[in-house]
Amino acid sequence: MRPLCPRTKTDKSRGATKSEVSGQSGVPVPRYGSPRLDSGPGNSGIDPFNTLRIGEDGKSEYLISQYYSLFYPTECAYSPIRPFMGKEEALQNSLSDPALLHASLAHVAKTLSSVVRFEMNPNIIYHVGKAIAMVNKRIANSHEKPVSIDTIGAVTAITAFELRAGTFESFKIHLDGVEALVKSVGGLQALAGVPFILKYTTWVDIVGAIVLGSKPRFELLNPGRLPLHPGLEFLEPCSLLGARYKARLSNLTGLPDLSHEMIEVYHILQHLISKRERYASSQKMEISEMEIQSLQSYCTQLMYRLIALIQYEIPHPLNRNAVVFRLFGNAAVAHILMFTYNLPPRSGTHVLISTRIRASLEFIDIRAFQLAYPEMMLWIIMIGGLGSLGTEDQEWFIQLLAQSCHGAGIDGTAELALSLTEFLWSGFYLGPIFDEFWDDVAVEQAVMEAGKKIGYER
Repeated sequence: MRPLCPRTKTDKSRGATKSEVSGQSGVPVPRYGSPRLDSGPGNSGIDPFNTLRIGEDGKSEYLISQYYSLFYPTECAYSPIRPFMGKEEALQNSLSDPALLHASLAHVAKTLSSVVRFEMNPNIIYHVGKAIAMVNKRIANSHEKPVSIDTIGAVTAITAFELRAGTFESFKIHLDGVEALVKSVGGLQALAGVPFILKYTTWVDIVGAIVLGSKPRFELLNPGRLPLHPGLEFLEPCSLLGARYKARLSNLTGLPDLSHEMIEVYHILQHLISKRERYASSQKMEISEMEIQSLQSYCTQLMYRLIALIQYEIPHPLNRNAVVFRLFGNAAVAHILMFTYNLPPRSGTHVLISTRIRASLEFIDIRAFQLAYPEMMLWIIMIGGLGSLGTEDQEWFIQLLAQSCHGAGIDGTAELALSLTEFLWSGFYLGPIFDEFWDDVAVEQAVMEAGKKIGYER
């Protein structure tokens, strides 16, 4: 196996793209005020007996004391559902292994450098280098001692760091390493005994596939080994709306098999939103470990199917009607990232998805799509807007959503909820984090209505 590659300096060979500046490569975006942190790096006395085995270099103790800044401003910004990556769970697992801890502290240092503008590059380089050195030593000795699950966790954390940093070549190399190590221990099923590392590994695989547009390395998990594959046998019958959309998709796109797959995935997502999310949100942070693992396994497998839908190679690239599959898939992924996985607002992946939704919308005849799929297009535009908070695209989505609601005779969020209930709707869409967004939509609609009245008077 190829050793991991240390980066001795930050990679400045590529100019920052719009996606990187906006946090769309997974880089946290400081859209809110700075967290309340200690005044500056220093010795916090966290580990006076050196039980963590990492020493004091690289401001290690200080970074451990600031670990929760990774989850700032809140763990549950989008919904009451217990987050996919809980801060206590993440810290506990990071403290279990020196290499994993070094990799995790590189993440903390990067967050502090972007949020509160501390100079952290030397500490980032130190912790990434230490993590890679430890991992390479273990891999070199793997003929004597098998690679541990903690080592896979450390390599996964390094890989995630490269994704955040936008150093995609290093990310691909390290993802190769994650894939090889997972296969060496018997596949993803072997990680099931350490749920956090299983989640982290599949998460990096999913996000990498989304950001790079590449095929996932692990695909669907074995439903016989992990709980609750999202099959259809236990779901309520598909609605008449779903049946109509299936026929319409097949007729307009000329792709009956892909139309069938999309409606099946839609059916599963509908069950997730209307049943499973509702129950999980009622339990909040008190949901049992078995139930949250079942929910997360369900979502992870659904995400792999959505990625396949988004990345499907259309036989005729100029078939604009087929863009509907990519639009729906991206919106569904954005929903899961924000509301089911409940990622921190500074996570940039859903921002990237929002940007891609806009690009697809600008490629098609929106009005024609709205006539064919009125509820779905309204939902897609709304999800794109919710994911665009704090970005340049937010105003564009506000105007488009206001125009769409105005054209459909929908006035206010209560009527919007009624219009979308049969398709897909969640009360999470009206959460406090979106208050300003909905206020702006209402103002835009009021302006349109005033303009309409003035036109009538003339």
